[in-house]
Amino acid sequence: MGICGTEREIASFEYGAPPANADHLVLGHEALAEVVEVGGEVERLKPADLVVPTIRHPCSDRRCWACRSGRQDFCITGKFAERGIKEIDGFLAPSRSRTSRIW
Repeated sequence: MGICGTEREIASFEYGAPPANADHLVLGHEALAEVVEVGGEVERLKPADLVVPTIRHPCSDRRCWACRSGRQDFCITGKFAERGIKEIDGFLAPSRSRTSRIW
């Protein structure tokens, strides 16, 4: 888990938005994770690999070519969500289990 200037800006209320029906946003948009297990069809990852999870989740607008093609950093609607920044709690949120899914 990393902390950077983005968290400082969010803590200063320059931007940031909590999840729906929440009164606060848990910070933490940068993380390094270790793969614990993989499914049978996974070919490129194995347990113990280190990964950097994606923080920006695509919007649901079917007309957004960027999000539909896995390029949510170029979302044309602005309705994406970002862990620890916009509408999804960050990686400093308590884990529901020892091995929680992160994306």
